[in-house]
Amino acid sequence: MARRRSQQPAAAQPPEPAVDANAATASSGYFFAGAMLLIAILIPWYFELPLNFNVTDGEFNPLVFVPVVFAVIGLYSLPKAIRDTLRVREFGATTLERFTT
Repeated sequence: MARRRSQQPAAAQPPEPAVDANAATASSGYFFAGAMLLIAILIPWYFELPLNFNVTDGEFNPLVFVPVVFAVIGLYSLPKAIRDTLRVREFGATTLERFTT
């Protein structure tokens, strides 16, 4: 006759550490804004773009507006990152609970 294993429930596994998605979103927002502003600063320095904004001048280079676009993107995303940080500080970590019926 075969011996049956006891029907003991398996040991409960400890819950996995929760990752706060809102805090991760806020920190990645700061990283993105900083990267955009850094690109906006480094493009004129690296390519030695003349800061000549006279459109009628022969040495006018319209690519000088590319760093301005990066700076606008960075300055647009910075308040969003600040708002996300304030939201995390106000409400804490977001947790989802599984309801079993």
